[in-house]
Amino acid sequence: MLDEIIELGAPGQLICAASPRALFSGTWAATAPTEARDGRVWVLPADARWEEMRFEFEAKEMLYVTFRKRTRQFQPADLKMQNNKTRRPNLQWVLLVSFARKGGVIGRNSRKPINSQKRQLSKKLRAAFGIPADPIAWVENEQAYRTLFVISGAKLRDDR
Repeated sequence: MLDEIIELGAPGQLICAASPRALFSGTWAATAPTEARDGRVWVLPADARWEEMRFEFEAKEMLYVTFRKRTRQFQPADLKMQNNKTRRPNLQWVLLVSFARKGGVIGRNSRKPINSQKRQLSKKLRAAFGIPADPIAWVENEQAYRTLFVISGAKLRDDR
């Protein structure tokens, strides 16, 4: 039994052959942080609003999110915005990067091609942070989509 979970490595070194999460799946499910159990990447207070959040790209695949003076780092996979086969960011992540590059606003001329991706991006953000309101609004008088959260892409290189 022990040889199924422990392997010998270099002299005097033992290696776990299976992930602890797999070995102790029952215990993990009962004791895992709430984020891991309900799919959220960050459990925010019930009164949290998108307007209190700041998204800042440090690099094309590294996002810092700040909420009430606390900051966490996320990558596409963390927010379920990664293609499972290629391991590359999906179209929702690309759209989020576009919002960052454009200061949180994407205008009318882009509206039709992004409707579906905008809906999917909103859905993933709501699931990740647990805030039920739509994080990206259509602003009629601007004829543009605008993020309710502050978003910055100032540190992104222009390597589209």
